[in-house]
Amino acid sequence: MDNIIAGAAGRSDSGTRPVQPPVQADETATQAARGRRRAAHRERAGRGTLLLMTLTAVLGAAGGVIAAGKCGAVAGVILVTQGSFLELFLARVIYGGAFLLAEYILGFFALGGAVVWTVPLMCGMGTGLTLAAAGAGRGALIPGAVMTLAAAVFGAELSDSLSGQLLRVLMGSRTGLVITNGTAGDYTLRFLGLLGVNIAAGLIEAGIKLGSG
Repeated sequence: MDNIIAGAAGRSDSGTRPVQPPVQADETATQAARGRRRAAHRERAGRGTLLLMTLTAVLGAAGGVIAAGKCGAVAGVILVTQGSFLELFLARVIYGGAFLLAEYILGFFALGGAVVWTVPLMCGMGTGLTLAAAGAGRGALIPGAVMTLAAAVFGAELSDSLSGQLLRVLMGSRTGLVITNGTAGDYTLRFLGLLGVNIAAGLIEAGIKLGSG
């Protein structure tokens, strides 16, 4: 009889699930809501930064087109527009890669976000100047130029995001994220992807240029 009672009690205990205290449940829900709000805020901030970098690049390109009338001879120095497949390819990759490298480095500085917007501006100016001064050969440069400029815009947004996280951490903000090896690795991987875009731009530009020649 005692065994039957003990067995029944054991089954009753094993079937009972711990009930989460109401206070703890409220705290968990509050933290989850705060996390969602912070994620939404970061997403809106990212879109705003991307829009700002795009506008900066477009203004830079417009400035480069205007400047082409006075210093068009400089365009050949900024970016090679004639030559072999390898020369055209390397010129595009090095040109875009230089801007990405600057953005990548600035991302590791807390105040890098204050100056990284100048990178897509300069990339846009060089791109506009080169396209305007290329004359009849500009058609071969447009696809690569657009891809390079887009990579610079996205790179500036990534750089600004990491720089902002570092700044919040240094200022002791609770919303600041701790920078870990995983964060830096993901940041580096994204920039390698943008470098891949530049490589593709170089291949496309060199192929079109030689094909049309």
